[in-house]
Amino acid sequence: MGNCHSDTAINTEDEDGSMPPSPVSIASHRFFNVRPAQIVHEASKSSFESCGISETKRLQSQYSYMSNLWESKFYSPINQKLRDGGMKVLDIGCGTGEWILDMAREYPNTKFYGLDLSPNYQTSSLPENVEFYQGNLLEGLPFEDVTFDFVHMSLLVRWLTTKQWEDVVIRELVRVTKPFGFIELMEGDLTLHNQGPVTMKLQEAFLASMHARGISPMIETIITRILTTNPYLEDLHVETRTGLLNKWDGLNSLENGLQVFKTLKKSNLEFMSVTSSEYDDMLTSYVKEVEEYNTHCKFYRFYVRKVDHANAHNHFNETIRSSSTHFRNASKSNPPSLSRNHSTNTNNIFSSSTSQTSRRSSLKTNSLRSVNSLKRYSSKQKL
Repeated sequence: MGNCHSDTAINTEDEDGSMPPSPVSIASHRFFNVRPAQIVHEASKSSFESCGISETKRLQSQYSYMSNLWESKFYSPINQKLRDGGMKVLDIGCGTGEWILDMAREYPNTKFYGLDLSPNYQTSSLPENVEFYQGNLLEGLPFEDVTFDFVHMSLLVRWLTTKQWEDVVIRELVRVTKPFGFIELMEGDLTLHNQGPVTMKLQEAFLASMHARGISPMIETIITRILTTNPYLEDLHVETRTGLLNKWDGLNSLENGLQVFKTLKKSNLEFMSVTSSEYDDMLTSYVKEVEEYNTHCKFYRFYVRKVDHANAHNHFNETIRSSSTHFRNASKSNPPSLSRNHSTNTNNIFSSSTSQTSRRSSLKTNSLRSVNSLKRYSSKQKL
């Protein structure tokens, strides 16, 4: 794997490291083969560009849509603390960095860090309270334990499997969050509502493709289960919004959704009995149906607080008792066709709760993988 670069996890020079490392800490948190970022090669470029829309433009359109939908950049109760300053905020999957840049302008006394797999973010003329990094969440966040007061992540449902959510993602977010800090996720279910007949066929193929990759379309259920059974989290709040897929508030979300189906054409066709030209015709019908049926999807904001390590054990026991009662009642009240799913979920809860040691071992292995193409950008760096 190459020579070891000792202590290459990024230290943001926070001095309140008096709390002991979280039990989900990654070994000694040393990363190997941390390399300068490389230009994303042609094979990894977004196929949105081949559809006539750049990835940057798509992400900007998506951000505008979500800003209008939620009418707030975050829901965690930290507004005054951000204004007071001295906080550190991490945005994972930051995309073009618009959320961070907007937040940095509104809260100039707070430090903001962005991380994304692809360098779509601005790299010059950055505010002094903004830094961007390129790296892979699934290989371990390149930050020390208990570094951030607020960790934010959004719209990664199409890229993360259920197992990755369970084994890596939430655990890493918890690890880098300070006690009493907040974690906030914004995601959308992959299922559409009020579908026309053609849209339904496209949706079925899309869901089959996601299922083949281990990705659950019902992200609200997955995230709620993981957050409520994590012994280091408490006070979960979930907010829901309905997002129309047609032209809405002057924002053409229809075009964005259409480009998604165009991009997924190859994978969707593997689960459909239609030709390439017939698929294109279906997209024309999709545009009409979205307007006619008011097709929409559900979006969710989850925000939760990390507990003090000293109280984690008691909180863990209370969480398990509560989850056990909830799922026993759920299995009784649901028809037989659903009880198997609830039984499976219950087993997953207890296996995730009682196998902390094996998961720590798994994450220790992950920590020895390289954080691909990590690069730090700051306003002081000349590019």
